[in-house]
Amino acid sequence: MNISRKFRFTLGAAVLTCITTLPAKALDLYVGGLVGGSNFGSVGVVPSGATVKETDTGYKLLLGARISPNFAVEGGYTDFGKAKLSDKTTSVSISGSGIFVDVVGILPLNTDWALFGKAGVLSGKVGISASSGNQSGSLSDTGSGMRYGFGATYAVTKSVAIRAEWERSRFDVNFVGNPINGDVDLLSVGVNFSF
Repeated sequence: MNISRKFRFTLGAAVLTCITTLPAKALDLYVGGLVGGSNFGSVGVVPSGATVKETDTGYKLLLGARISPNFAVEGGYTDFGKAKLSDKTTSVSISGSGIFVDVVGILPLNTDWALFGKAGVLSGKVGISASSGNQSGSLSDTGSGMRYGFGATYAVTKSVAIRAEWERSRFDVNFVGNPINGDVDLLSVGVNFSF
């Protein structure tokens, strides 16, 4: 599903308007960092004798604003690492990264634990590189797609929380006239710091 530039602009403007029209004391700002395992999913038909590595290490950095006990918005950067396919003579890798904006719904369970679900958009870059013998080349393209996920947080203190989550991001890109759509999952754990 392609997300138009107008839609991304409208979503970003709505989020900024929501944040800037609230009193400063109504916002609970936080930053976070997470790291974990990414999965690029099926790469299609694998040639005989080739090996595939669909998983890698991914991470994300985020800035969030908790507007109420049950609602927050987040934005940041994520890098999913690389998936690789190789045989005796050829090696191909695909990488993905991008910036995101998510709307987060929060369900507090008690003073320490909370569950959350989120949905948003990713504006990302996909790169493909290949080498065979003495020859090599690479292509890259940018595109946008929807993303969603869920997770849980545990408050260690009033300003520090451990966070674990799963999310799926969709890339819609075009390489030399060939549209490519694919999902990348990230299962990660990290820490949020409120201020």
